[in-house]
Amino acid sequence: MKLLKILLIIININILCKIVESSSVTCSQSYECGNVPFSICKNKFDLFEGIGVDPEQGKVFIMGKFNASGVQYGNVTIASVPMNGVGILKTEFTIKSDVTQGSAFRNTFQLFKYLPKSKTFLTQGGERLSFVIGIYDEKSNIKLTPLWYPRGYKLGAYFDEVNQLTYTCDFDLKIFQKIVKTQDDLFGSNSSNSKIIQNSTQCFALSSAYTGGNFNNTIIYVQNKVNDTGVKYSTFSMGSADCVLCPRQFFNLYQLNNEWVTGFHIFKNKIYYSSKSGITQMNVPGTDQRFLLTNESVESFEFVNNEKTIYYITTNGKIKKIDVENLVSSTLYDSYSDKSLGVCECAPGFSGIYCNQCVNGTVQWENGNPTCVKNTDNGRPSVCQADWQCGNSPYFLCLNNECLCRSEFFGDKCNQCQGRISWENGIPICGFLHR
Repeated sequence: MKLLKILLIIININILCKIVESSSVTCSQSYECGNVPFSICKNKFDLFEGIGVDPEQGKVFIMGKFNASGVQYGNVTIASVPMNGVGILKTEFTIKSDVTQGSAFRNTFQLFKYLPKSKTFLTQGGERLSFVIGIYDEKSNIKLTPLWYPRGYKLGAYFDEVNQLTYTCDFDLKIFQKIVKTQDDLFGSNSSNSKIIQNSTQCFALSSAYTGGNFNNTIIYVQNKVNDTGVKYSTFSMGSADCVLCPRQFFNLYQLNNEWVTGFHIFKNKIYYSSKSGITQMNVPGTDQRFLLTNESVESFEFVNNEKTIYYITTNGKIKKIDVENLVSSTLYDSYSDKSLGVCECAPGFSGIYCNQCVNGTVQWENGNPTCVKNTDNGRPSVCQADWQCGNSPYFLCLNNECLCRSEFFGDKCNQCQGRISWENGIPICGFLHR
């Protein structure tokens, strides 16, 4: 019996060593990785809205949070699966610009757009009283460059990387003679070449890829609306991008009743759109000629022209693709399947054979899952979510994920003040001494 126990211990140690030595050890459950919750099988992924495709890299990008034993853990993550469906879910990078607690909070919840030619990720998150859409650059110190702050509406944006044009409809339908990268491109001196096509136009999506009809430069946009009785519907409108602020320029092309569009693309002068009812092909201008490609409920989709293929996320957590000509479809990833493969990794920041070493760091717990956060030179965590994690409360503040002294306090423990300390509702206030 003792010999059997020793043998089992040796086997477990070998498994753990393999996990640490190789990031290619596949798994379907966290218990296969050893020391739960410090070692995790990264295979379950709670999908957020939004999908991007990079044919050059052969990757489908998605956003979400990893899930261990039914509980989300770690930061919001950009992950990928192979376009050909052969391989496993892979972490690309984690979002480091979020602040999950406090008055300056920001929570990323959508992969707004991926631009494959420039390898640019645009994300959307909640920020205080509004939303923020911007460029997320994992390699920069700034991380997030805010562009739009949509409040009470869905921003429609179309990026033409071939012709270097950006189309938007927030409060107006606009065309920018560049790929927008900064707020100066939107509102400052760099926006001088932009033009307003139509006033007071908010839309979910738009495109200039249609080349038929009576216009040389056609725009088609989609609006998601609610009528007076609370019924949802979507409208498709068509007009010219060459006629600036022309009266009655755009006309209603089609109305989709009792449904909202979740994805939109034009390919070979056919409209492809997704909704909770599936993915539909629609001829223009003969909009009554519609064909249902799939009846799966779709949250997000992305069309790859060269492949004639739509990549999409279903409401029940699957990443799929379908060829629009032969209608052959396949599943690339199923976030709820026990058969989905991932890799054994240590919990964020941890290392060692048993994945329980937090070297020069502080262990922070959330929903029963640990994260090892590196400490700064003064011994405080380099990233925080709440004041108490910084120590010596209430003299410290966790502001924008960073441990800082309260106003006018200083010192290693942030409790020194060149003046008189008073207290208000348990909060110290440093008042200067005046001579």
